[in-house]
Amino acid sequence: MWQSYEMPTSVGEALETLARFDGQAQIIAGGTDLIIELQEGKHPVECLVDITNIPGLDQIEQLGDWIMVGPN
Repeated sequence: MWQSYEMPTSVGEALETLARFDGQAQIIAGGTDLIIELQEGKHPVECLVDITNIPGLDQIEQLGDWIMVGPN
């Protein structure tokens, strides 16, 4: 089970959090299914990083072989 739940408000804060937890953090944006799996002991991490409050990361679109994150 995770020990920390972070809600950064910028990409920089999110990257700092990910670096601080050195591979033991999971990015979520909603994450209902992931939360259930974590509670079942799957994908153990120390920290969840919720990116829903970061402006510009509110859209994800697959364009062929590319994934675009952010507004058009």
